[in-house]
Amino acid sequence: MQTLLAYDQDLSQRGLRATSCAMQFGFLGALTKFVQPDAYLEDAIKELVADYTIAANGSVRLKEGRYANLASIDVLFDQAYVLLDEGLTEKHKTKRISLLVDAAAIAFLTLVPLRNADTVLRWGEHISVDASGTDDWVYRIGTSISKTFADFGGKLHPILNPFLETLLLQGQHPAFLQRRLAEAISDREPVFPLSNGDARSNNNLSRRWRVRLGTGSHIARTQAHTLLGALGPKGVNFALALCAQRSYGTRVHYQDRSLDRELMLESQRKLSATLPSDLVARRLEGLEPQKV
Repeated sequence: MQTLLAYDQDLSQRGLRATSCAMQFGFLGALTKFVQPDAYLEDAIKELVADYTIAANGSVRLKEGRYANLASIDVLFDQAYVLLDEGLTEKHKTKRISLLVDAAAIAFLTLVPLRNADTVLRWGEHISVDASGTDDWVYRIGTSISKTFADFGGKLHPILNPFLETLLLQGQHPAFLQRRLAEAISDREPVFPLSNGDARSNNNLSRRWRVRLGTGSHIARTQAHTLLGALGPKGVNFALALCAQRSYGTRVHYQDRSLDRELMLESQRKLSATLPSDLVARRLEGLEPQKV
């Protein structure tokens, strides 16, 4: 019983959600069929599963309420562009960086809904330039997901280019972009920096979402699952790859890495298809592939 309580405390300290805790104790309950512990331990595990399941159901209802109040993707991008424009005209450095990061956080996490722990991205380590590309898909993400340790990578939709590049330039003329890219990659600069150039904490982008949208960025994962899941089984696979989920409670079986990357790329195309075509065209007009 002491070990069971210690395990419960450890899961809580890791910050796992109720759904994950219910799953972990469910696995432990399955193990009891083989080790046959005392009956009171079996009952304790069942109670823990039941308690966490009740808590998880409440979280799902709360999440559904927050998702119902979340704006559509085209409205989110409109808001991101407004913040981007405000940041470009802001003279105060700290306010300018905050506006540009807020804009980038909304746009980036809408199409690439990373978990909070995986949002501390650096140039040259997680975000790079595909010098061999022949289209506008010139930026790549390559990282691993802290929860599952799954590889997560692929090209980023070019509609994100202005947000990434404006954060790099921070008011400098676009002619300096190639030089700034080379510097950022060489120095492993944070993609979403503080005004002093340091990296933000792993909860910072989600907090910026809360300031601007009234909910943390985790809701973008719900949005991706809802919109892509409406496309049927293939859409579900898109959503699972984009959200880097491995189980078919979430996924029936493991998919190889190349398929994961292709699904991630395709899922961004599917999500971006919900944006008005004139909005995409207007924001991509005149953009050329940037190569280092």
